[in-house]
Amino acid sequence: MHKTHAKIESMSTAEWHQYHQLLQSQRLMAYFEDEIMRFAHSQLKPDDVLRRFSLNGDSQLDLKEFQLAVKRLGIIVFPPQDTIGTTDSHAMQRSKELFSAFCPSNNRKLDIDMFCRIMAEWSLQIMRTRQQQQQQQQEKHAHASRNVAPIPTPYAVEPSSMPLLNGVVNTEAETIWRRISESVIQHLDKLGRV
Repeated sequence: MHKTHAKIESMSTAEWHQYHQLLQSQRLMAYFEDEIMRFAHSQLKPDDVLRRFSLNGDSQLDLKEFQLAVKRLGIIVFPPQDTIGTTDSHAMQRSKELFSAFCPSNNRKLDIDMFCRIMAEWSLQIMRTRQQQQQQQQEKHAHASRNVAPIPTPYAVEPSSMPLLNGVVNTEAETIWRRISESVIQHLDKLGRV
């Protein structure tokens, strides 16, 4: 992490701008979402594996080195050896697209530290977004189930002049009946116009 901060501070303005654009690119993040999540859930340490494939030991990878490294990490899924064909070329194309996103010019090499930092940040953003979506769905579901639940209310009944059993009168139901009937009587002329 310290090396990455030092690299960020020593970047030229153009390099820093490219790094910042990559970090905030929602379009690239969505396009490479599967690869980003495979990177995040890799059993191996991505930066160590990528460094092993850097033949010069300069912490940078050319396209061939990068393709071999992402195949080893499982970031790009290559088909088994016995089914080589169009799916293999699709995987090669996908790895080339990922490499090109980080190295737009053909003569440059991919910086391993920056690649790992951006991929890690993208994976965190994707996980946060997924978590927020799950929370929103749970809240919607909880809100919908609260609205559907029946609300216990007493029924309005016409007041009776006779007391019920044991001399008890259903006063709550009669109160509701009285409120409804008074409201209807007060607004009878308005209801008649409708």
